[in-house]
Amino acid sequence: MDQLKYIVGESGDFAIFSPTAKHSDVARQMMGKPAGAGFIQISMSEGHAPIISCYGESITIGIKSRYDIDAGYIFSGLFIDDNT
Repeated sequence: MDQLKYIVGESGDFAIFSPTAKHSDVARQMMGKPAGAGFIQISMSEGHAPIISCYGESITIGIKSRYDIDAGYIFSGLFIDDNT
């Protein structure tokens, strides 16, 4: 999958969006304050498990990626079912 942008909020909410959008524009639409931001790649391992890599930083909001912390919030939000 291609590189996308992301923001994770202080409460663990997150947004994944197009690389053509600005972090600052998306951050204004989120509830709460951004805690981590940068770029994200989502791929599949040979065993078909999702791999999420967060890295870099947002220049427009001045926040860096928290790497594995951000990836953990996003992984939990995308792939863990709370109804099990």
